[in-house]
Amino acid sequence: HFSNMVSKLATSSHSQRHTYRKIVSELIEGSQKTLEYIDIFLRKCVIEYRGMEGLDIAIDVLYKFGKHVFKYIETYLGRIDSTISDRQLDDMWYVCLRTLGTAYDVDRDELMQLLHNCYQIGNVSMRDSVVHALGDIEGNDSRVWLTSIMINDESRMIRETAKEIIEDVFGTS
Repeated sequence: HFSNMVSKLATSSHSQRHTYRKIVSELIEGSQKTLEYIDIFLRKCVIEYRGMEGLDIAIDVLYKFGKHVFKYIETYLGRIDSTISDRQLDDMWYVCLRTLGTAYDVDRDELMQLLHNCYQIGNVSMRDSVVHALGDIEGNDSRVWLTSIMINDESRMIRETAKEIIEDVFGTS
């Protein structure tokens, strides 16, 4: 039933999307298997419904489940199986970190520590996800860190993304 609702959400028209987003959110919320549901949902959005639209759908639903997404990262993402590609895994990290950046039920200090760890050990794709999450979080500490990334990251793409986010979110660079 849950998997079917996720498929309907992903293939729904924009006018129907709100209804299916609500149904999927309620199914996740009411489940005794929240982390399993998040895994199914995330895999469907990333693997079956590739592209930014699938990622945006995932973020739109999961932002209400920040604490669960944090637990999902600890439980699942570190032990992901080989059935998905590196790109798909990068997309799953992107969704999770962006979700945490917009979540209202996550401890900010824990989130900043997670982002710091991801940035330090991450490839370009992971660092890009961290930069986007920092833009979602906002706040002075995010701006300071984004400014440092804009100046110091080894990747030109990451430096440019940080600059764009600073301009979009904070109005200056």
